[in-house]
Amino acid sequence: MKVVYLIIAFFVFFGFSLIAQPAYTPQVTEIEETISVGEKSGFAVNIIQAKKKNVANAWQKMLKKQNDSKEKVEDKKGEIFITGAMIERLHHDPINIFALITELDEGTRVEAFFELDSVFINSSNNPDASLVATNILEEFALESYKDAVRQELKDEEKKLSNLENDLKKLEKENERMHKAIAMGENEIMSVDAELDMNKQQYNPNYGKTVPVHDSEGNEIDRAPAPKAIVKMDPEVKKELDKEQKKLSKKKFKAESKIREAEREIPINLNLQEEKKAEIAEQKEQVEKVMKKLESVETLND
Repeated sequence: MKVVYLIIAFFVFFGFSLIAQPAYTPQVTEIEETISVGEKSGFAVNIIQAKKKNVANAWQKMLKKQNDSKEKVEDKKGEIFITGAMIERLHHDPINIFALITELDEGTRVEAFFELDSVFINSSNNPDASLVATNILEEFALESYKDAVRQELKDEEKKLSNLENDLKKLEKENERMHKAIAMGENEIMSVDAELDMNKQQYNPNYGKTVPVHDSEGNEIDRAPAPKAIVKMDPEVKKELDKEQKKLSKKKFKAESKIREAEREIPINLNLQEEKKAEIAEQKEQVEKVMKKLESVETLND
């Protein structure tokens, strides 16, 4: 029994601890790396889920926003840099900033190098500026992660919208097939009426019935009337034959469309059920990412 209590205590304590942990905490480390101006001290952070292209664009926008000078941010052979930048929170003197942005399997890595008075800062030679640089990277990484999750939500919502549109198309297709059956049945009734009129040209008694009597003279049933033989002009008969053939083909075509629709309707309904299952699953995924975004948006607020 004690074992059960211990297991419950474990899940209560560690379970809530895991839930309470943020989805992502940027870890900035100091590095020594070779850039265009040689091997220099810098800072690195891995941003999970973020794409390299988006991170590179966001990094340039961030530098432009924080820079009070008119110096431009440049990109040369994958190295993003700005010289003579005035970033008050870093230092009151101009600073050169270099960055290498690399795509990882799980996200993107940013390596940033800050040159102040011809010295690339680190925690040893400039603790204050080093702390600010670390904060800048942490804030940037966190915001980039938030953007990645926002984009994830948009992507999942788009998938859901596409699935819902697919279902609407299937439903409309189902309606179209039922309408095709109804129209086909009406067309067959119309063609049958024309065929009856055509056949009556050959035989005036076609479609008519005569009474059937029992031995005592009582009417007990109806039977087709005897065929009436009509002497017909060959040209008229030729036209009637042609019309009958045309009407028969029209009827066959309408019947084929009905049979096709009747075969397709069950398939369509199965596809609708499959699509509804996909939609339900995707809704759960959207809700999952929404909750993830809600937890992310509160980070560092």
